[in-house]
Amino acid sequence: MLDWTDAVELDAQVGFSLIKTASIADVNLRVGVDASANVFILGRARSDEELQKAFEVSSETERVGDIINYIEIRP
Repeated sequence: MLDWTDAVELDAQVGFSLIKTASIADVNLRVGVDASANVFILGRARSDEELQKAFEVSSETERVGDIINYIEIRP
């Protein structure tokens, strides 16, 4: 279980990973983290490739549990 500060830190790490990835329009995505280190990604991807890249980048972040995808594909 993560405490509040660890959850905020993990949220920021995942968000930063999305921002620094060139093929992801990070302004269309939001990230949330719960106490079990589950990462919730919400928003809109321009393509299936962008969605997959966001999922991949998020899962590579240390301490991430499950990734719950609420991304909608809308070009």
